[in-house]
Amino acid sequence: MSRIEVFFEYLKTIILTIVLMSLFLALSLFIIQKNIYETTAQREATDDSIEYYLVGVLIEKNKYLEIKYPENYKINLKLGILYEISKDYPNSEAQYKIAIKKAPFDEYKPESKLANLYIRENKLEEAQALMDKIDERPNKALIIYKAETYFKIAEKYYSMGDYLTAITKYQRSLFYYERVHSSKIKEVKNSLASAYVYLAEALVDELKISEATNALLTANELVDAPIVKYKLALLLMKDDPDAAYKYFEDVLKEESSLIDFDVYYNFLMTLSNAADKAGNISEAKLYSYKAKKFKEYFEKNIMSVGDLRIEYAEGKMTVNRWNRKCNLSLKFQLKNTSGNKISSVFTHVTFKDRNEIISEYSKQIIDDNSQLSANETTPTINIKTVIKMPGFNEISKNITAEIYISKTENSYKIHLITVPVIEIKKTKKNKPKEEF
Repeated sequence: MSRIEVFFEYLKTIILTIVLMSLFLALSLFIIQKNIYETTAQREATDDSIEYYLVGVLIEKNKYLEIKYPENYKINLKLGILYEISKDYPNSEAQYKIAIKKAPFDEYKPESKLANLYIRENKLEEAQALMDKIDERPNKALIIYKAETYFKIAEKYYSMGDYLTAITKYQRSLFYYERVHSSKIKEVKNSLASAYVYLAEALVDELKISEATNALLTANELVDAPIVKYKLALLLMKDDPDAAYKYFEDVLKEESSLIDFDVYYNFLMTLSNAADKAGNISEAKLYSYKAKKFKEYFEKNIMSVGDLRIEYAEGKMTVNRWNRKCNLSLKFQLKNTSGNKISSVFTHVTFKDRNEIISEYSKQIIDDNSQLSANETTPTINIKTVIKMPGFNEISKNITAEIYISKTENSYKIHLITVPVIEIKKTKKNKPKEEF
C-alpha cells in the first residue's frame, strides 16, 4: 500500500471517529435534556404535597414554641396563618382569637387576620363586628386594617349582587383610606361608582327613574367614565333634554362607540322638531345639521358595542422547551347582532403576559367583498404567533389574548373579550400491548 493510500485510510478513520463522537455527544445531550424535563415535570407534580408537608412541619415547630414562650402572641398568629394555609379553618380561627387576647394594646394584626378569615368563609357580619368592636384611634395600621377589611366585605356583597349594602361598605372603606391619604382611594372610588351603576340599573327595572338618576349622578361625581355619562343621557332625554344633550356630547368626545346611532340621531331630530315648534328656527337648524353630521361620521368611523359579539373564542399555547419557544394560537368567531349588513371590520389582538404586551396582530376581516349580513357568523378566525421563552422552564401561566374590533384600521377600537391562553401539554402515546 502506497503512502498516499495509507494517508487517506488514516484520514477516513479520523473523520469516522469524529462523526461517531458527534453523534454520541448529541445523543447524550438529548438524553440529559429529556431527564431534566421529566424530573422537572415530576417535581411540579409533587409541589403541592411538599408544601403541605412543610406547612405541617412548621405547625409542629410553632406548637412547640408556643409551649416554650406562652406569652408570645406572634406564635399564635403564625399558627393561625399556617392552619389557614392548610385549610384547617376552625383551628386557624382559634389561634387568631388566642393571639388577639395576648396581643398588646396597640397591635391589631390578629383582628385583621381573623376578619379576613371570616370574609373567606362568607361570615361577613362577624368580620364587620370584629372591626366595629375596636374603638376609633389615631393608629395608622388600625385605620388601614379597617379600610382593607371593609373593602373586602364590600367586594363580597358586590359579587352577590347586593349593591346597596356594598355601597355602604365601600363608603366606610373610602372614609378610612382618605384619612391616611392612601393610593387605594382611586380603586375604591371606581368600585363604589360601579356599585352605584348596577344599583341604578336595578332601580330602572323597578321604574324608579328618579332614584336611578341620583345613583348615576353620584357615580359621575366619583369617576370620569363615559359609560356613566351615557347612561345619564339616556335617563334624562325626556325630563331634562338639555342635560342629556351635554352628556351625549361628552360621550361623543371621549368614547363615541358607546352611543347607539338610532337613539342619538332620533334624539337630535326630536330636539330639532321641538325648537322648530317653539319658533327657534336657528336652534332647530343647528340640531338638524348636527344629526346629519353625526350620521355621516357614524357610518364612516364608528362601530357600536352591540354590533358584533363573540360567538366562540379559544386560546391555546404549546411549548417547545428544547428551542425555548411558545406557540400561541387563537381561534374565534364573530356574529353580526346589529340588524344591518356590515361591510368593514378590522380585528386587533393583543397577547399579554399579565400587563406586558408580548405580541400584537391586526387585520381586516370584513370588507366590501365579504360583507356580513344580520345574524350571520364569520368563518373561524385563526391567529398564530411565536414567542421566545426566557428560560428552559419559565412558562407564564398568565398569558391572555385581548380581542378588539373597529370599523376602520385607525378608528376607535372596541374591546370584546379577554381570552386566557391555556397551555396544551402533549401526552405520551402508550404502545399497544403485544399478545403472544
